[in-house]
Amino acid sequence: LQSVVWLVTDASWVETPGLTMILFIASATALLLSRVALFSPLLHVGGLAVGIVVVLWQTSNLTAAAGVVGHLREVASRLDAWYEAATTGGISTDLLPFAISVMAGAWALGYLGSWSIFRNTNVWTVVVLGGVAMLTVLSFLPREIEYTSRFFLFVFVAMLLVVRVGSIQRHRAWRAAQVRFEPS
Repeated sequence: LQSVVWLVTDASWVETPGLTMILFIASATALLLSRVALFSPLLHVGGLAVGIVVVLWQTSNLTAAAGVVGHLREVASRLDAWYEAATTGGISTDLLPFAISVMAGAWALGYLGSWSIFRNTNVWTVVVLGGVAMLTVLSFLPREIEYTSRFFLFVFVAMLLVVRVGSIQRHRAWRAAQVRFEPS
């Protein structure tokens, strides 16, 4: 997923501070919550709350206001102005809503992908979501800039992840069947 974040950052569509940190915090949150033996939807509400706080915290770096309350007011005001323009057929040139959506997407990608791996031992969520995100970003980049090596890096790392998770699943099945084996 970090290769997707690097690509989005290098594309420089909009200022998105801390995308790597957002991805890391999302993955760590999913890891911690996936280890808690509670009802999953309840844990997702907690993960969503952490995500909102982290995205708003990083969004506050894009505002000129002072103090936490000032940052939140400016973010709310700019989102309200954007919503007003969007619903009345107006035009908004404010990039803050797009920056928030990119940061929220990074959170969702990190959280859902990590949750899927750590809670369900399912690698396909992260591979499919990451691949769709990577190909979407690549399709909107200028042709004169060569970023396809990033896609091949993503595919290579995704293949390693699939092999590793498959090996973990096989070891679990063998242990459940009480088959003796060497982990190597």
